[in-house]
Amino acid sequence: MQLRGRWAFVVVGVALLAACSTPAPEAPKVPMDDLVPVAGTGPSGDELLTWSADAHVLGPPKVVGDVILDYVSAGNSSLALTAWSASDGSVLWTIPASPGAGAAGVELEPGTVTVGNRTFAAVDTDAPAGGHTITVVDIATGVPVEYHNSATTGQTFRFIAGGRPDKCSDADPGAFCVVGGVGPDVTQMRTFRLDPVQAVITGDAESIPANARPLSGGLWATNDRPPAGQEVLGRSENGATVWSHPYDELFGPGYSSDSGWNWQEDPKNTQIIGSVAAHQKGQSTWDVAAQSTVALDAATGAVRWRVDGVAPACQVAGGYSVDLWCRATGTATAADGAPMTPAGPFAVSLEKFDPATGSVVWSAPLGDAPGAIFSSMGTAYAGNDQYRMVGSAGTIVRIRLSDGSITPVGPDEIVGCLATTEYQYHEGGIPSLAEITYPGLDVVQLCHVDGTPAGGSEVTTRLLQVVGTPVHAGLVVLATPAGLRAYRVP
Repeated sequence: MQLRGRWAFVVVGVALLAACSTPAPEAPKVPMDDLVPVAGTGPSGDELLTWSADAHVLGPPKVVGDVILDYVSAGNSSLALTAWSASDGSVLWTIPASPGAGAAGVELEPGTVTVGNRTFAAVDTDAPAGGHTITVVDIATGVPVEYHNSATTGQTFRFIAGGRPDKCSDADPGAFCVVGGVGPDVTQMRTFRLDPVQAVITGDAESIPANARPLSGGLWATNDRPPAGQEVLGRSENGATVWSHPYDELFGPGYSSDSGWNWQEDPKNTQIIGSVAAHQKGQSTWDVAAQSTVALDAATGAVRWRVDGVAPACQVAGGYSVDLWCRATGTATAADGAPMTPAGPFAVSLEKFDPATGSVVWSAPLGDAPGAIFSSMGTAYAGNDQYRMVGSAGTIVRIRLSDGSITPVGPDEIVGCLATTEYQYHEGGIPSLAEITYPGLDVVQLCHVDGTPAGGSEVTTRLLQVVGTPVHAGLVVLATPAGLRAYRVP
């Protein structure tokens, strides 16, 4: 799951919509030294294009067998989850969707659960009587599951979303779970479990305190703030609080979820990794080194390790990663609601770290490279599990993820540039909310290194292998500003 990078001081939502599905085929492995997509070195994109589906897609596609899923917007107050046939790009079905708890930065990646030979998708939708409900469909048919609601009163399951539907856990992979509020004042926060095969919705007892809001990584934070109150970070599971600790006891004075709710579970090491920073509302000038990455013990909340001056939520790290972060020094400024911009030179390094200990494996110095930190600075480039690309001191470089080595990107290369998406929506169930603009995820514009679009005749097989999502052997699909594009990759 990719989120265009925001530095730790900007509120970053990490995906609340993870996926468990039939494993997609692995991308073709291309040796690092061969990843030089130069025009004229093989069949062109025009020759390789198999089908196209024009749509305002809002992020990378998700491929499950012969079905391709993506969120789309067709205009004002429009959001839907759409499925296409991988064989010819025809639309299989479309279901209206709602941002629900979609705060700025929350990913729209389709969430799926696989049970036996059936895969289901869960979509947050507006309830007819206000608030939200969840629509679960079999992705092969688009037919909704008709649920027996035993979680709330009323014939239709209705709640106020406090998160996005997600696979419940690795121990319970066959159902969706979502946190939401019920009751007259919507303060009874519960975890609802939607079983797509048994078609039953059940609800846990209150899962988080009434004055708290869910973060990512299974965590929550209370809405109390000094000097009148004390903000608490906690974790709940199966309707019960596992642990809770005041922010200042964990991290120090001034720390808050206002500057760091981008947490991600690291089940291999039974911990949760995230970044934190001291933050004051209305602050407009920031020392970018004044943030830390920490690992919390999943069972107790104790800080296992802490490294100051680094944050995983940076552009070149791919948004959020459990083994890459940026180390930076410099000052940035931002007015309320505006993107951060550098207020002078930056010194940036991309580093790979060991999640178990926080120790640095390798460090790649990038010099004055604000585009490595801020999504608003310069052109952002698509990478993969072998490398990242970024502008560095006036040039474009490629960083090899196996060892951190840096090589310049040639002026004739054709690459994948990241293009941001957005959509407008009015929450019909909450009349007090006006139609607002929500951010989507990034899509890929095939381009020259200077950011200008590349023509179809310039696109190469190697580039498609690097930036495309594999469908099956010999076919990849790309989400572009114009819609989905499927290519042969001989």
